[in-house]
Amino acid sequence: MVMLTMTPMTASAAESAAAEKIVNTFEELQTAVNGGQTSIKLGQNIDTSGCNNSIGLVKKDQLTFSDGQKHTLDLNGKTLTLTSNAVDMLRFIEVLGYSTLTITDSSSAKTGKISGTFNNNVSGQEAKIIYADRGNLILEAGTFTAASTPFQTNVIVIEYLESNVTVKKGVTISQPEFYDGYASNLDGAGYALCEQQRRNNDGTAVSHVVIDGGTFDGWVRLIGYQDANGSVQINGGTFKKGVQVLYKAEENNSNPAVTVNGGSFEGNVYLQYWPWISRLYMPYRLNGGT
Repeated sequence: MVMLTMTPMTASAAESAAAEKIVNTFEELQTAVNGGQTSIKLGQNIDTSGCNNSIGLVKKDQLTFSDGQKHTLDLNGKTLTLTSNAVDMLRFIEVLGYSTLTITDSSSAKTGKISGTFNNNVSGQEAKIIYADRGNLILEAGTFTAASTPFQTNVIVIEYLESNVTVKKGVTISQPEFYDGYASNLDGAGYALCEQQRRNNDGTAVSHVVIDGGTFDGWVRLIGYQDANGSVQINGGTFKKGVQVLYKAEENNSNPAVTVNGGSFEGNVYLQYWPWISRLYMPYRLNGGT
């Protein structure tokens, strides 16, 4: 008599297989996000320009991750085209409430992309493709682009506040339209990556950004706070335009606000203490980079 035994699938593998949801339309994507799906994979290109009788996305269509869980969006080599003609649609993707969103691309070609276009954007409005507020955003792969009409600089690709942001090699973030105002005063409009300033620098939570690689085809604004390795850590990446760094410094504190271990900086780099009550040199560690 032959005895057959079966090795059970491990719990983690079973959960992973059960959790992945392949979506082929924006409606399926929105349902998965609203339902708390932790692993979402694009099955084909998704274009939202025809949604809502060709208005595109409206405010109720925002993709919001706010349940405090870890989520993964696998672009799978596909393009997610987010378009809106609605005046009150200012954010396509939100990461809130200590949730984590990891955007990756499992395809061999690594051609995954998220493009965002805000039409009918009125003066004074500032739209964002991805906005993180007390969240965790990890970009492992993908191209992220932004466009806005009629005001081309009224859109930021990625903005964050009191959040943790990680950018890996293979990521491209593009926003070629930038209004510098006075670039040295760090008050421009139209960033590729931007940390939002807290009003009057209120609050105690600190954002951390780690840039391990990627291409930034647009201006970048960061805020550095003193920490063991700095709240801003740049280990690689190519910065094709300017980089602005606001920073806070404390007397008798030897920790850096910014640590640079690598990266290529093709534009100007501006440093400015914030607020301007007292002026201290920025505490930094420069270990590499060109």
